[in-house]
Amino acid sequence: MPNHVCMGAVLQCSFGVAPSSLVVLPTNKMLTSFVPAANIMDHKPMVNIMPFGMCMSLSNPTVASAINEILAICKQYNVPCGHPHVDAKNVESLIEQGFRWLMPAPVPSFAALELGRRVSGRV
Repeated sequence: MPNHVCMGAVLQCSFGVAPSSLVVLPTNKMLTSFVPAANIMDHKPMVNIMPFGMCMSLSNPTVASAINEILAICKQYNVPCGHPHVDAKNVESLIEQGFRWLMPAPVPSFAALELGRRVSGRV
């Protein structure tokens, strides 16, 4: 039997910018401590699961289309366009597409510490 969740439970999408609350429809007859409950089989987007605000998934066609539209406008007016999700796998592609302001996530590195240990003879 699937796990159940009670009405009003806070839901979060890993690509959404805001949480949402579960609405249990009156057709459900399950109760948890006298509170209406639902399980995964009861999901109905835009009925009992409301949107999670803006979507940040680059694989979402609407998001990808909006990014391409913004990039085209920036190119038209010679304005640098930024991309917030840069890594070693996509940096070449983003530059080829025309992004001029790249924002990679910080990468923890102990290079200076390791060099200092070697130089000081603490290796």
